[in-house]
Formats: sequence, structure tokens, C-alpha cells
Amino acid sequence: MTGGSALVVLPSMFQSCNFVIGFINKKFILPNVLKRLFDHVIVSHMTLKYNKLPKGVLHCYLPGYYGETAVGRCIRKAVQISCPVTWFVRLIFCFFINMIPFVGPLLVILVRASRSGFSKHHRYFQLKGYTNAQVYFIWVHQKNSYFMFGFVALLLESIPGLGYFFVFANTIGAALWAVDLEDQMCRTIVSKMQEESDEDPSDLASSSSR
Repeated sequence: MTGGSALVVLPSMFQSCNFVIGFINKKFILPNVLKRLFDHVIVSHMTLKYNKLPKGVLHCYLPGYYGETAVGRCIRKAVQISCPVTWFVRLIFCFFINMIPFVGPLLVILVRASRSGFSKHHRYFQLKGYTNAQVYFIWVHQKNSYFMFGFVALLLESIPGLGYFFVFANTIGAALWAVDLEDQMCRTIVSKMQEESDEDPSDLASSSSR
């Protein structure tokens, strides 16, 4: 192997091995550990008295969601049906793109950023007890936020030697983000209740007389 070809082949081999190892760890080895870590952060910051968090333990309120339309249901079902095929195609595509020396991993991060960031809140959606329609609503309306979070998370996780440290750190960050979202939702609910209680009594009396 000449020096020029080594500069191309060796980085490609390293990147491919790193891609496969990362896929195996994230899909089969780390999920349960990361789930427990996420739950621990939620319990410690929200003072929940649970040893094991059940699904739907958090309030299922979702700002801006007023139900699913027939068109929205059809679109969501179509996406859901095609999901296994698109997931496999995306995986193969990212594997071969990742083999491009130096530039490949960055392109893969750009392709996977949105879904990677969104997947880090999968446990949060379970704790909220959200339906598939509600989860899809969040995906459609918060895709940019999850892209930014996923891009930074994947970029940190791709650092050789420190990547797995950032896998845990990003899980903690996702849990803290969920805590902030819960605080915002609680404040919204409280403010709405205060607005309803502060409604003019004369208006209530006139409406009741009608």
C-alpha cells in the first residue's frame, strides 16, 4: 500500500469500523443504561417519588395540539408504514457516505441530526403518555430545534476516545431539556387557570342569565 492510498484507505476503514461499533452500542448495548440515566435526572429534578417511572406519569398536556385531522392521520400512517424501509435505506446510505475520508462523518451527522436529536426524547414522550399523533405533531413543529440539538450531540459523540462520555452527557442534557419543557408547560397551565379565575364576575352573571 503506497502512502497516497493509505491516506484514503486507512481513514475509511477507521470511520467504517467506528460507524458499525457505534451502531451496535446505541441499538443493543446502551439503551437500557441511558433510559435509567434519563429517568434518574427526571426524578431528581422534578422530585417524583418513584423508584421506576411508569409510562404516562407526567401530564400529557401538549401546547398547540387540538387533535389530529383526517389528512394528518393519512400522512402520519403513510410515514409510519414506510418507516422500516426508509430507516434501512438511510442506514445503508449513511454507511457508504461515512466511508468518504474526513468529510463523510460530517455528512452523516447532517443527515442524521434531526432524527438523532428527536430520538433522545423518546423516553420523555413515553413518560408523557403521548400518542403517536402527538409525537408526530412534535416532530413536525420542533424539527429545527431537534436538528440543532442532534447536530451538536452527534458532533461531540464522534470525537475519538471521548464519544461515549458525550453519549451519557447528551442523555443528561436531553433530560434537563425535558425538565425545562415541563416547567414551561406548568407555568402555562397555571397562567391559564389564573386567567379563568380572574374572569369578570359580571360577565359570568350575564352569561348565566342568558
